[in-house]
Amino acid sequence: RIFKKPSWRHDDFVVDGYEAKLKRSLHFKEFLSDYPAPFYTRLYWQGCIAFTILNPDVNADWVMADIAPVAQPPGLRQRLVGIIRHLFSQNGRNARIDLAALLCCPQCRGELCNAAPDVLTCETCTRSYQVHSGIPNLTVQLQP
Repeated sequence: RIFKKPSWRHDDFVVDGYEAKLKRSLHFKEFLSDYPAPFYTRLYWQGCIAFTILNPDVNADWVMADIAPVAQPPGLRQRLVGIIRHLFSQNGRNARIDLAALLCCPQCRGELCNAAPDVLTCETCTRSYQVHSGIPNLTVQLQP
């Protein structure tokens, strides 16, 4: 059975169907109003498919309007959440962590030192590891 929509705007039949299944969701109706496109399906096929059109008098040649949801200014709750996230952010602490001091040689677990700006060298086994764009390549090459 096929139900043709007369326009791209929301249809009470479709909205009632979604609300019946998701009426406990606080944000679903708002989401449906803001982003209607994913909820409408237009089917195209070749050959013959047995079907019944529930409303044959409706013209379904409409084009989906290009409407972006209107951005709302942040409310008090969003501003408070933003402030709390900023205050409790660990970005400053994470920036002070010296990752090079945490690295060790994957072969012998010895300490790595910066022999050159683009090379880390193990103090124990003297293996060298390249550093590309500040990222050390600590893969161990197997010897044949």
